[in-house]
Amino acid sequence: MRRRFAEVKRAGRKPSWDGHLLLLYHDESQRRAEVAAWVRRGLALGAKILYIEPQDESPERSLTGLLRDQPEAVDALRRGQIQLVQADQAAYDPAWQAGVVERALRQGYPSVRWSGDATTAWQVLPRPRHADVERATDEVCRSRPVSVMCQYPAREAAGILRHVSAAHCGGLRERLLQVSPTDGGLALSGELEVCNEAILRAVLTAATTTPERDPFVVDLSGLDFLDVSGARSLTAGTDRYRRLGGHVRLQSPQPHVDRLIRMLGVDRERGILTEDPR
Repeated sequence: MRRRFAEVKRAGRKPSWDGHLLLLYHDESQRRAEVAAWVRRGLALGAKILYIEPQDESPERSLTGLLRDQPEAVDALRRGQIQLVQADQAAYDPAWQAGVVERALRQGYPSVRWSGDATTAWQVLPRPRHADVERATDEVCRSRPVSVMCQYPAREAAGILRHVSAAHCGGLRERLLQVSPTDGGLALSGELEVCNEAILRAVLTAATTTPERDPFVVDLSGLDFLDVSGARSLTAGTDRYRRLGGHVRLQSPQPHVDRLIRMLGVDRERGILTEDPR
């Protein structure tokens, strides 16, 4: 019987909450749950946490409202470990962000985290400018003790997902599927099916734009469910890369995932490399 996402998390194969993460949320309840988990991770690390939101944010969407049932987070807000930042152009200035990091590190915090919704940024920045900020943030997350989680509504991000995912070195979290960087490629966790196959197709297309590594590894060890649409996204998302001579290694699938891959002939596609299931 198919295991749902909550069970996947209990199995202990959840990806990291660190790095420059792309959160694709389908509804407000998912967004709230993911943000709360991200904050808990930051508190466990002792990090300085900043959260960008409009000054007139509704109580239902505000970070304060989201965390009101978490005493540890409420205390961190009171002490200043968690800090609300008003959404304006200055909050998205890389120079301002660099200053925040330096001040927090001087204050003794081991790392800095911040988050906010892309729709909030789009209210104060042109979208091309916001895309530039995302790329600059990715570099900061690679070079400094910084983690950033960018929240995007899945529907509004659909048309720009390939470009957005390319700017998030920490990977992607979606309602059922999580994609994380791994040695030589990407690791998939959760469930891959018709409702999110377009998401993975865009992510794989972005990740295999240039033949920097061959073979490109897709670690399937954490993938608990795969349907026909999901299996086809593995080939569709890497089609151009393979047509240019690259190879894709489908690594460590669970037995039931491996059976579907072989039944559909994915393993016989040009440039696809497979191995025995674990």
